[in-house]
Amino acid sequence: MAKRVLLVTANVGSLFEQPSSLLHHWKQQFGDLLLYEKPDFFALHLQELGGKSNDLGRNSHLLETIIKFFFEHKALSMYTIGRAFMDQDHKDDELYTALGSIYLVHQSIAEQTEMFSFVENQYVPVAPPKQVSINLEQCNFVDRQKFPIQYFPQGKLSRKGFMRTMWSLGNMKMELSNIHLFHDDSNLRALQSSPSDYAVFRRNALSYFLGKLDISVPSFIFGDFNFRTDTKALISYLISEKRYALSKSINKVSIDNESTEGENCNENVMEVEAKKFNLKFGWLKEKDFLRQFDTEVKAFPFLKELPADYLPTYPICEDSAMAYNNSRCPSWCDRVLFCPEASRMIDHSEPVAYKILGSDFPMGDHKPVYVAYSLRPELKNNLSPSNFREPIAKNPNNLFELNVNSY
Repeated sequence: MAKRVLLVTANVGSLFEQPSSLLHHWKQQFGDLLLYEKPDFFALHLQELGGKSNDLGRNSHLLETIIKFFFEHKALSMYTIGRAFMDQDHKDDELYTALGSIYLVHQSIAEQTEMFSFVENQYVPVAPPKQVSINLEQCNFVDRQKFPIQYFPQGKLSRKGFMRTMWSLGNMKMELSNIHLFHDDSNLRALQSSPSDYAVFRRNALSYFLGKLDISVPSFIFGDFNFRTDTKALISYLISEKRYALSKSINKVSIDNESTEGENCNENVMEVEAKKFNLKFGWLKEKDFLRQFDTEVKAFPFLKELPADYLPTYPICEDSAMAYNNSRCPSWCDRVLFCPEASRMIDHSEPVAYKILGSDFPMGDHKPVYVAYSLRPELKNNLSPSNFREPIAKNPNNLFELNVNSY
């Protein structure tokens, strides 16, 4: 049975845009992580294949480079089974999600490993050689879906969806889902309500997705959730302090310190525009301060998350290790969540890690996030994957309503 599991999510939009400055560090950090953790099973979920410009055709060579690194690196030769599922339907707006998933299985558990066939409705053995699947519509072992159009902000399709696989490692089954939810297109719109309109769209889409999960199998969901800091709550907190004052126009919101004494007196501390979010002082970017406004995940109290002591994962300056740019409020977009039944798998008597990867090196505007844990040796899971979780939003019209409260 597998002992050590490593799950990683990485938004690679920046990597595809700037491979000359980022790829070396990216591969080095992943190689070091794998050699340090020595997992029996490794899963990597990628978002924004092809880059932010959505040009996977032009950047397909980089995708091949990434796959070859994991499948052919000499230091990783002990992983005899490899599977890669890459969405390359970039010419089909109805299907394309820009998601990719890579899985490695150590030789010590190769004979005990199976994957679920969504066509045959059963687990089947997996074996060498390593394989890459790009025609996902014809692939039995992955469920790739774009969210229905009614879940998209403004009803406009983008590269957002999810990709599910199901694995059996000896006597333990688990479902692994790669997900990419909607971003905040405008900072000004985001701060008009709490939760923001964008957060409500993300909540509805995640509810729809959760209705697809197999209730009998422990589920881990790791990807770019695009969960954002609640900026209306942040501003409301600041202006509740008597020394801070709010000023706003059609195109800008500002927070000024009107105090005549103390730190930052008579200074502007925050400026917000549609594509700009400038926090002028370091204390505003500290994780312990911002965490109190990281509330989107709380809409799903049954989803679990390990204690996260890492810095916000976005938006990082692409030429920097951990400096944030001024386009968005720093947020924990990239995460690993799991359903309650999955929490029973984790052996807390062994080392457990939930961290960002590459905190000392440029890795792109998103930092990869990983969970490493050991499986409880006495745990068994032999349930049949036949019953599906009831959707929280039971039909496309039964959605959470947008919050129209504003300043």
